[in-house]
Amino acid sequence: MKRISVLFAMLFVCFATTAMAQRNWSPQDMAKMKEKRKTTLVDSLGVSSAVADSVLAIEDNSRTKMMDLRKSGANRDDLRGQFQTIQDEKNANVKKILSDDAYNKYIGMQQGRMGGGMGGGRRQRNN
Repeated sequence: MKRISVLFAMLFVCFATTAMAQRNWSPQDMAKMKEKRKTTLVDSLGVSSAVADSVLAIEDNSRTKMMDLRKSGANRDDLRGQFQTIQDEKNANVKKILSDDAYNKYIGMQQGRMGGGMGGGRRQRNN
């Protein structure tokens, strides 16, 4: 189950970066998104602004690596394994700077952004 949620997280990063690239986000839009993410990290994890900046730097580095891999033209199976390695590396680096409690919340946030698992992302209708 953990592998599935990590795979979904990787796919989310890929789709999000592709969507951002396709929208031609302005530097101002990107700065607003980054600031919103920083606020979310500070509020949800209870970390300092400096720690949130470190987490964001790690995430940015991982996102850049994944985007570069996508541009390389490698086949899907190769990409999947390489994305998994990048995701594992990112999580290990984040774990080094967060407390155990904050790290567990961070992982929960990642899974929540992906819809919480296999059937996630689908909204229930309120009729």
